[in-house]
Amino acid sequence: MVVSVAILVESVAILEESEAIFEESVLVESALASVLALLLQAAKARVKTPIDKTNKNFFICDFFYVN
Repeated sequence: MVVSVAILVESVAILEESEAIFEESVLVESALASVLALLLQAAKARVKTPIDKTNKNFFICDFFYVN
């Protein structure tokens, strides 16, 4: 009987510790998801459209070939 009670007490302690570890891992996962979302948002903000990528400094010149 004493051994059963000791096992039960130890099991409850392990269960409480497991619950604390699970809650901490959920918080870490949530924080990581937030950071990844911010990084993705920053990466999307830096992507330029094809029009933005074109060189806007150009000259139109007429060349005449004289023989």
